[in-house]
Amino acid sequence: MHPLVKKSLLITGLIILVFFVADRVLFFKKGILERTAATLAYPFITAAGSINSYLESLKQHRISYTQLYAQHKKLTQEYEHLLGEMVEVRALHHYDELSKDLAIFAERYNLTDKLRAKILVKNIDNYEHYFLINVGAREHVQKDMIAVYKFQLVGRVTEVYNYYSKVTLITDKSCKVAAYASATNAHGIVHGKNHIERCTMAYVSHLFPIKEDDVILSSGQGLVFPEGFCLGKITSHTIQDKALYHEIELEPLIDLRSIKFCLLTDQSKINLF
Repeated sequence: MHPLVKKSLLITGLIILVFFVADRVLFFKKGILERTAATLAYPFITAAGSINSYLESLKQHRISYTQLYAQHKKLTQEYEHLLGEMVEVRALHHYDELSKDLAIFAERYNLTDKLRAKILVKNIDNYEHYFLINVGAREHVQKDMIAVYKFQLVGRVTEVYNYYSKVTLITDKSCKVAAYASATNAHGIVHGKNHIERCTMAYVSHLFPIKEDDVILSSGQGLVFPEGFCLGKITSHTIQDKALYHEIELEPLIDLRSIKFCLLTDQSKINLF
């Protein structure tokens, strides 16, 4: 306790004691001591009440913050789950329009032969975007296997060693994925730009309409990436006068910097083409 506070309490106690003795010795009128003591004690009672109210307010604030944090975490999980369902439904719908067998696609989309991998190292800079994962040749990892997280395409395996592998991310400037806009069926090529929150979709014909926030899915055209996995949503699009192609930017639907695991699969087992 602060020395000044201790001194004040001591003086107050002595004054109360003096009044008590005087009341008993000099036969002061009954009630003087009580009224005097109450007057002296009032500031301390007020201060104690204020301190108690402040502490209760802090406690309520802490409880409210904890509840809000729990609600936010729950809503985030529900949001990711709904996004995953939306991506799968849109991919299945697109595949249905191509008059293919939905059952085959659904079986392949479930990734029954997936291999879980822990991300050991993340390299995200102006020159290269990649993960190092804890599975390699011993676990039968092969070059060009696909890395996914829930509904989001993460990248592809570009180097394989005995105990670990390298996954080049979709945000790396060397990565190119054939893709389409799920709402308008506008096709193009998504490539990274060494920005963890941005990719570019190129070669999208000006004849196709583009919608803000439309989800971009891999089309499966090519020999590497399978169909039906999300690459992100459109954040902006422009087209120059008399230009043949849209200029489109998109961002992944997950934070690639925060994930700790990913799934690997052999694209030949789920590729639709």
